[in-house]
Amino acid sequence: MMPPSRGLVVAPTYTLMRDGAQAVFFEICPPQLIATHNKAEQRTTLITGVEILWRSGDRPERLIGVNAGWCWGDEWSFVDEEAHLRVIARLRRTPGLFWATTTPNGLNWLYDRAVLDATGWKVVYSKTDANPHLPQEYIDSLRQQYTAEYAEQELEGRFIDFSGGVFKRDWFKRCQ
Repeated sequence: MMPPSRGLVVAPTYTLMRDGAQAVFFEICPPQLIATHNKAEQRTTLITGVEILWRSGDRPERLIGVNAGWCWGDEWSFVDEEAHLRVIARLRRTPGLFWATTTPNGLNWLYDRAVLDATGWKVVYSKTDANPHLPQEYIDSLRQQYTAEYAEQELEGRFIDFSGGVFKRDWFKRCQ
């Protein structure tokens, strides 16, 4: 539904972009909407005039020079803040939108910026069990294997501070 524009899809690494965001895009996008896809350039053009540049955030300096109208940052809490700053500086064209999806990753720069400061951000929390495409047995299996804190982050979608509060019994040996 995006108007004709150039946009970026950026993930923390090329592998995450290719195996995550890009793979899902090609699974759900009707093939008749794709005009061209240049794998070497990582560029997809839709029949609507939307051009998608698929990029990695692991080398933020490679994000400069693009004039874009929108960006989707996938797994955004796993990129460095520098990548975020480079991406938002690319949004020079209409409609000038940025959105991110992510699994929280502790209390990091994204937490500080989107939750504590929140200037220009709207945070929507989503639980894993709200995904209708995941089997309940899968979610139950994860919940059984995760600590309470890890489950709150990974399954409840909450930013959690792990510093100093999580110890495993096998880290310590009993001395006699």
